[in-house]
Amino acid sequence: MINKPIYTVLLTIVFLFNIQACLAENIEQGSAQALDLQNALDLAMKNNHHIRSALATLPIAQASLIIAKYRPNPFFGTNNEAVKGGSLHPAELWQTFETGKKRHWRVQIAKEQISKTELEIAKMMWEIHTKVHVGYADLAIGHELYDLTSERVSFYKSLFNSAEKRFKAGDLSKLELERVKIQYLTVENELSELDGKLKKANVEFNHLLGNEVKEEATIKKAETLIPHSKLENYPGISDILGEAFSKRLEIAILEREYGIARAQLKKAKSDRIPNLLIGGGPVRPSYRDGIWGLFY
Repeated sequence: MINKPIYTVLLTIVFLFNIQACLAENIEQGSAQALDLQNALDLAMKNNHHIRSALATLPIAQASLIIAKYRPNPFFGTNNEAVKGGSLHPAELWQTFETGKKRHWRVQIAKEQISKTELEIAKMMWEIHTKVHVGYADLAIGHELYDLTSERVSFYKSLFNSAEKRFKAGDLSKLELERVKIQYLTVENELSELDGKLKKANVEFNHLLGNEVKEEATIKKAETLIPHSKLENYPGISDILGEAFSKRLEIAILEREYGIARAQLKKAKSDRIPNLLIGGGPVRPSYRDGIWGLFY
């Protein structure tokens, strides 16, 4: 069972998410300038609506644990038999006692549901974390490719203008002019295609950060994105797979679902056992005399 390590990681993530409010002013100032990757991650953890909606489900799951711990309320009342010589119960108290560990399994189901919700929130945060990395890289590389292609368009435009002048002067054939024109139009089409991809990447990146989709995301240049390690420094693929499977949040969520199903089955078996109802109080068996007693 994957329990304590992931739960500790989740609490750490939620704690870091909560302190983002203290960093809001610095983050807003950073958004007006070139965002680095850490600023982008902070904004996503703070503003992404998927994370906000996932966190909103946690109090609901926690409330289910409070409800599961409730015990049956006692019943207090009075009873008067409206017949000749009927008995009088001026006060009586009844209490239901649950048998068969019903409350235990009810609480266990609620705890497993809370743990599952926490893992789902951690999974959502991790997915957003990964998407921000990919979106940031796509946007940074997209800007670099767009700038490079713009330079190529300028080069081929000047080349085409020069070719036109040479053609008018009779120094260049029509075939050569058309060839230069095709190259120029091809690069222009590439620039138009890159512009569309860049706008799409910008919209998706702003969506991850919780910003307006039409806002222009200003990030640092791709040349600043330097890998921290080389491929040959990574461990073997078997070690990577073993570690990945031991830490997969999906596996932990499936384990929680198994725990919920197991607790529900145990509770269903306990529900078959009748509860115990005990009551008592003072009683006067007959109106004809003043004798009082107790009943139970």
